[in-house]
Amino acid sequence: MTIYRMYTGDDSNTHIEETPLADNPDLMKLEATKGVYIRTRPNETMEAHPAPELRWLVVLSGIMAVTPAVSLDDPTTTVRFGPGDIVRITDTTGTGHATEFIDNCTFAVMPFAT
Repeated sequence: MTIYRMYTGDDSNTHIEETPLADNPDLMKLEATKGVYIRTRPNETMEAHPAPELRWLVVLSGIMAVTPAVSLDDPTTTVRFGPGDIVRITDTTGTGHATEFIDNCTFAVMPFAT
């Protein structure tokens, strides 16, 4: 299990970094009743977009690949998330990110307050 932070930098572009559990105390405040589960089909994609709200994403099964929109032509910037990975998504402004679901991917999305 790895915890990531996806955020909008001062350059208005999405950045993704691995973060330690200690840097994410609001994980303890998650309320399962506020989340949704989403299942995708293999090779389904989402075009570049900023996140619609502050949220946590937990990959339950499958693999998803996320690329900052500014780097769509540079595959070295793509981060793959797999089962057990947790992503704190805060890139609600700027250029956003694109997502590709590599196989049948199931994940939970849960909003969080600031």
